[in-house]
Parts: sequence; structure tokens; C-alpha cells
Amino acid sequence: MKTTSTHECPIEGCTARVPNTMLMCGRHWRRVSSPTSRELYAAYREQPRSARHLAAMRAAIDEVQRPKGDLP
Repeated sequence: MKTTSTHECPIEGCTARVPNTMLMCGRHWRRVSSPTSRELYAAYREQPRSARHLAAMRAAIDEVQRPKGDLP
């Protein structure tokens, strides 16, 4: 039987377990804007875990954690 490695969703207060192939749980991922998700995927395709990719991951997390009414 194959087991999938998981991690906790990085969004503060969320305890959902997600596969290591995903950044965050689906509930939070839906709140990431299209431009941010496009940059994240582009950075990953270019070089996973590069400075650009890590910055895109941080931007996605920050975007979701920002209160809905706050501007970037």
C-alpha cells in the first residue's frame, strides 16, 4: 500500500492535512488570485524550490491570510 506524505495547510489556524504536492488546502487555495497562482505555477515549472518559487509560495500564503478588505 502506497502512503502519501502530507503537511499541514500553512494558513494560520487551519489544521487540514494536504498532500506534499499541494501548497494549501482546497478551501484556502480557492482564495488565491489568478495572477498569483499563475506566477506560482510558472516559478515551479522553471525551477521548484528556487528563490522565485519560494517567493511565489509566500505571496500566495500572504494573500490568503490578508483580511479580505485589505489591499496588497
